Amino acid sequence: MTKGFTLIEILIAVFVLAIIVVGLFGFVVLILKSTHEGQRRIIATGLANEKMEMVRNLSYDSVGTVGGIPAGPIVQSEQVSRNGSTYTVNTDIRYIDDPFDGTVTDSPPDLLNTDYKQVRVEVSWTSTLSDRPVLLITQITPRGIEGGDSLGTLIFQALNAAGTGVAGATVHLVNSTVNPAVNLTTSTNDDGRVIIPGLTPSSGTYQITVTKDGYTTEQTYTASSTFIPDVDHSHINALAGELTNKTFVIDGVSSVVIQTVNDVDVAIGNIAYTITGTKKIGTDDLGETVYLFAHEDTTDAVGQFQYEDVTWDTYSFVIDGLTTGYDIKETSMPLPLVVAPATESTLTAILVPHEELTLHTTILDIANAPIVNAAVHVTGAEYNETLNTGEFGQVFFTPIPEVADYTVTVDAAGYDQVVQQVNVDGGKRIQIIMNEP
Repeated sequence: MTKGFTLIEILIAVFVLAIIVVGLFGFVVLILKSTHEGQRRIIATGLANEKMEMVRNLSYDSVGTVGGIPAGPIVQSEQVSRNGSTYTVNTDIRYIDDPFDGTVTDSPPDLLNTDYKQVRVEVSWTSTLSDRPVLLITQITPRGIEGGDSLGTLIFQALNAAGTGVAGATVHLVNSTVNPAVNLTTSTNDDGRVIIPGLTPSSGTYQITVTKDGYTTEQTYTASSTFIPDVDHSHINALAGELTNKTFVIDGVSSVVIQTVNDVDVAIGNIAYTITGTKKIGTDDLGETVYLFAHEDTTDAVGQFQYEDVTWDTYSFVIDGLTTGYDIKETSMPLPLVVAPATESTLTAILVPHEELTLHTTILDIANAPIVNAAVHVTGAEYNETLNTGEFGQVFFTPIPEVADYTVTVDAAGYDQVVQQVNVDGGKRIQIIMNEP
């Protein structure tokens, strides 16, 4: 008698066969993808060689990119379609300062620093297997001796807030007043530095911008009838046979949320305020300082307003009591507001009805941390009041009886007593730093 297969055995066999088929199918797909990828890489290599051949057919003086330094007929970036695929061809041509005869950073510097040209062609394409582009690099040397005594050199460095170089920052250099015009994009090295020799001499016309994903942006600005940039933000010079040094500081962008509530934590909407940083970029036509960040805004219906891409800085925050009908009783962070790089901050302003004469006092330690339960005693003009600081290290005296000088005495466990004279002639804000014995 012949035994047949049971249903379970058949199911197991089908399952094993399915695994084998799926595996073989995946293997075949991978082989096809790899074959296609290999074809793309061959095409990309051909495009890179084509670009290199174009460069080799130019005279030395003509080797350069449109808008680049050195200038020439080669475009910096282009899209090319071949066999149904799109390739990005980036060509970077720059002067090289060879260390054999000294460099521009030596002492004394080598001012004839356009020793030869380096050509870098990179071809990339969209791929699910690899993001490694095809890269070809060659050096182009002049027939005679090096030049450069009639050209300028820019030494640029991007630093972060701690003074460390920012690698991979994008540096954009533009000058439409020279011939040929300059429109060059390059990147900083591991030290945050980029050296650009071969600049056509020009006074105050080279515009420079430095950016990086997730970082703040710094730039030079064009002067106008209503704005004069300061020295740090004016367009830069390129002088024949000389070095121009430029440093910009960039760091991680931050965000700040403004909230306005009453003293029982209920939102108060539509409150106008001003927030201003300390970083300056110039002056206006009246000689007034122009700040990098200066806004007059209003919280929304639920008492909020959010800022993105904020530069690290120290910010003043002001609510006009006469206009809004409210005074700031407390803030969730000490004012002025200190925003560190790459942080998210929420400033909650606790508001109370406006009074003409008030005294807001913030008590901090030497690390700028709020001191809780500090006793703040205010006397003068027949006024005698003591309040203890809460979690934000602040107290708010309101109303103050009259314009006068008042004595503020602060006592806190573990700290030396502080006595300070204050003239209250409106909404007065003071900050007191306490030291340990």
